[in-house]
Formats: sequence, C-alpha cells, structure tokens
Amino acid sequence: MFDKIKNYRHSLVLKIILVVGAILMLSISAWAVFDIQHNRKRMTDDIVSDGDRLSDAIRLGTHYAMMFNARDDIYQIITNLSRQTQGHRTYPD
Repeated sequence: MFDKIKNYRHSLVLKIILVVGAILMLSISAWAVFDIQHNRKRMTDDIVSDGDRLSDAIRLGTHYAMMFNARDDIYQIITNLSRQTQGHRTYPD
C-alpha cells in the first residue's frame, strides 16, 4: 500500500519538475532570442552612426581645402583621419 502511494508521489513530483523545467527553458529561450535581436539592432545602429560621423568629419574637414584647391591639405586631412583609432564602445551590463 505504501509503495503505491510512494510511487504516485514520486511520479507527481517528477511531473511538476518536468513542467517547471519546460516553462523555465522556454522563458530563457525567449529572453535569449529577444536579447540577441536587440543587441544586433543596437550594434547596427552604432556602426551606421559611426560611419555617418566619419563621413561628416571628412566632408567638413576637406570642404575649405577644396574651395582653394589645396591638394596637399586635402591629402593631409584624409591621412590624419585614417590614422584615427576606432574607439571601442562598452555597453553596461
């Protein structure tokens, strides 16, 4: 008699553990998918923003030199811009 109750109790506990485990697994998977998509969008936006900022710096830096046809100045501006190191963004956790 006690063996039947003990077996039933263990199977009920096992069922609860499996259900909670499955819910937990689905929740973590959904969060991971959302987080990956969010980070991918944020990095893409940062890359586009950095490219736009660099192109504006080149355009504004060379505009005056182009007006006076100062080729050496234009070359020097572009050379200096190419030497810039790219700053690495850090994201808060």
